[in-house]
Amino acid sequence: MGCPYEGFISPSAVVKVAEKLVELGCYEISLGDTIGVGTPGTIGDLLVAVKKSLPVDLLALHCHDTYGQGLANILRGLEHDIRVFDSSTAGLGKLACLVWFFGCYSFN
Repeated sequence: MGCPYEGFISPSAVVKVAEKLVELGCYEISLGDTIGVGTPGTIGDLLVAVKKSLPVDLLALHCHDTYGQGLANILRGLEHDIRVFDSSTAGLGKLACLVWFFGCYSFN
């Protein structure tokens, strides 16, 4: 996906960082489409690469809807067995909730 400073970030670069974070003791790796340029295709490519090295139960997904791809990207995550998604409601971030692809919010 993309970075405002470095441009395209390869899935292999993400894998290296994610592996190191797990090695250091992280119990969850949230893969973030921070600037919202991800598509279902790039999200799928990233998840395929990361799942070759890490178990899916360690992974979460953080999507933005900058270009209207947020829900489609979450659906792609669900298709890859991701079950934890970062989300926000009304522009408020860091809420403990799951976003389901049909747009229903479930708060913990």
